[in-house]
Amino acid sequence: MRTFVAAVVQFRASGEIERNLDKATRLLRAARAEGAEFIALPENYAHFSLPGSKPAPIDSLRGAITSRMADLAGELGCYLLLGGQPERAPEETRYYNTSLVVSPGGQILGHYRKRHMFEARLPDGTTLNEATTMLAGSEIVTVPTPLAVFGLSICFDLRFPEHFRALGAQGAEVLTAPSAFTRATGSAHWHILCRARAIENQCFLLAPNQAGRHGGKRESYGHSLIVDPWGEILAEVRREEGIAVARLEARKLAEVRQRMAVRPLPIKPRIYKEEP
Repeated sequence: MRTFVAAVVQFRASGEIERNLDKATRLLRAARAEGAEFIALPENYAHFSLPGSKPAPIDSLRGAITSRMADLAGELGCYLLLGGQPERAPEETRYYNTSLVVSPGGQILGHYRKRHMFEARLPDGTTLNEATTMLAGSEIVTVPTPLAVFGLSICFDLRFPEHFRALGAQGAEVLTAPSAFTRATGSAHWHILCRARAIENQCFLLAPNQAGRHGGKRESYGHSLIVDPWGEILAEVRREEGIAVARLEARKLAEVRQRMAVRPLPIKPRIYKEEP
């Protein structure tokens, strides 16, 4: 890893794709103007669908949405994390929720399909189950770049520490967790989970989140974060729309990893049996 400036983007996406992409473009330009070399967009940045609303526009991995954002990465001359967008899957009735890393030249360097599907009953009685519309991915994905090795996740994956342990085992130095955490779950767990995943894996973590009410009862928590390997919050977006920018110091990563070894030990299972 080398020292570089990173940014996370926060806004409220709707079901209107052009408006979402225009808003994302404006915020990406603002982050690049502040020197960001790697900029992360939240989950569902291009289209936020709600039950009963117009379905998400399903596209191929290299379809129209990706092409537009890849062109922008080339124009800005920086890396982009396209936090989560609908990708055509083998099943006609469901799609993948896919995050992509795009290079300053506009090339797709890697993609990750969300593995853990969000299913919960919120305090207001709303039931959410992504598996009804989304198909789970199966691969753990790290993306090496000249800046750092990035470990990819999406939103609900934050609740599964084994996913991030696997990313660390593959050499991740910066974890990405683009999200659409609800206000109910976010106010209880968002900061804890983001800081814990950074601490236990001794990695920086970039967590751009959706923010605000999307229509109906669905509301996202916001508070997009940049966290260092010691669990300190380097930058945070508190309002509904904005960017957070921070310098990720390679020296800090090295110091934390040298100070305290948290490499997992091999496990030897032991099964106890009752004596006859």
